[in-house]
Amino acid sequence: MPEITVAISVRNNGEYLEEALDSLSSQTLEDFKVLVLDDASDDETPRILAAHAAKDPRFEVFTAPCRLGIPAAANFLLEKTKTPYAARMDGDDICLPHRLEAQLEKAKENPDAALIGGLVEEVGKAGEGWGEYVEWVNNLKREEDIRLNCLTESPIPHPTWLYRVEEVKKAGGYRDGLFPEDYELFLRLLSLGKRAIKVDEAVLKWRDHPSRETRTSKRCS
Repeated sequence: MPEITVAISVRNNGEYLEEALDSLSSQTLEDFKVLVLDDASDDETPRILAAHAAKDPRFEVFTAPCRLGIPAAANFLLEKTKTPYAARMDGDDICLPHRLEAQLEKAKENPDAALIGGLVEEVGKAGEGWGEYVEWVNNLKREEDIRLNCLTESPIPHPTWLYRVEEVKKAGGYRDGLFPEDYELFLRLLSLGKRAIKVDEAVLKWRDHPSRETRTSKRCS
């Protein structure tokens, strides 16, 4: 049994999806599983997912018969996860090769930490305020700085999360009707006395683009 499951929910990510999936298949850590939920896409996403799963048996693809929305999709993948750790990723981002290895090592060095994030690199056409937010996120490296700034904005981007599955399940998972649902879960974990830390290196190329869901709609819808 692998120690990590990568959980990805996607909807109409066809333009960027192959690069995202390839970045996982190229990880330096080889023993992991990937669960992908296609949230009722109507573009090339289903074809791309099927082709990648056919060549990499670590990938398992689920298809929602109708759109669930991000919180329900995230909870679906959480319930399907049987490994001790889960890593989040979006279908339009790129994992750097050492990501899973670095975060798993950090998790094992800190067995009481519920959540391990990382630094990010910008990719894509950034919208207003994006560069400033990325710079702010990357400056918050120490655990005490993450806690001190946790009410300003989310200091650990969701696509960089590696978390202990048991802790997130105990906390109640993602709550529908709240936006952003990942930030709410992050704050809930802190309120329960859980530790949130980062590896001091970039783990993800974080893409911004005009059709990104956080820029076009409330993700709970």
